[in-house]
Amino acid sequence: MMQKITPHLWFDREAKEAAEFYVSLFPDSDISNVTTLHNTPSGDTDIISFELSGKPFMALAQNLYSNSTHQSHSLLILILQRTRMPESI
Repeated sequence: MMQKITPHLWFDREAKEAAEFYVSLFPDSDISNVTTLHNTPSGDTDIISFELSGKPFMALAQNLYSNSTHQSHSLLILILQRTRMPESI
């Protein structure tokens, strides 16, 4: 069964390094894809797909070189067919 919700971790810069660290900690973990989007409004952006103990995660590095230390996360929800979303979402 395909997991429908994927945690999506946001970093200012070091998403790939974070994903490498996380996969080193858990068995059945691997980085499956690294994509760099060039020339976005915030510069180059890295998107890393990885699994921790067989569960999918994604990480995003927006390469924001600021004094900010915010990291955050969101959830990527996979919808395979067009349906009406519940009002509570």
